[in-house]
Amino acid sequence: MTLSLNEVEALTRKAARGAGYPWGIAEETGKAVRWLCASDVDGCTALAAYLTECDGTDLSGRVPVQGNVWTSNGDQLCPLLSGAALSDMADTLNDRDIRLESVSHPILLAPFAGFSALHLEATVVLEWNDACVATDGKSLALRGETATSAATLTARIETDFDLAHRQSTCSRADPDDETLAALNRLAHRTYAPANEASRLSGAGAGLSDND
Repeated sequence: MTLSLNEVEALTRKAARGAGYPWGIAEETGKAVRWLCASDVDGCTALAAYLTECDGTDLSGRVPVQGNVWTSNGDQLCPLLSGAALSDMADTLNDRDIRLESVSHPILLAPFAGFSALHLEATVVLEWNDACVATDGKSLALRGETATSAATLTARIETDFDLAHRQSTCSRADPDDETLAALNRLAHRTYAPANEASRLSGAGAGLSDND
């Protein structure tokens, strides 16, 4: 089943909210996964895997503790919270590289690097293991194995980076059934159960008989 990018954004936004993230981060998550899918990267699968892993855990242990090296008070950094912080602190990259210790599913940081790149009018590069992700915010270039469950990475800016071998652009995403089921299961938590009050205030005739 293919999804439009609008459908991707709506579903992943609700899934993030259903996993316990505040609406602000959930909104950013939807935009981030849409950005990945538009760059021909399977952001839906990466997000579903991450949210499934962290579901039911204390998210406060995944918040980045910022310094010369970003760490967490738990086992791993959240890519969504770390990405939002990276976007907010993009200007810091003008002065130094940022090292992030043990980030879950680091490919989810790529959109936030893109948002930072647009602000900085430069290319932002993320590197971990043998992987390299480079983006100017408008396009994305990948090298190596980026589908990693966790890695320590470095974020830096480049003013003259060659973005050859860019990802193609896509207008739809094609998540597999398992991914869709995981995202829909989380998104379903955002739907309020029907009750008498909601039925009366919603669409339809309520208790009146219009026939």
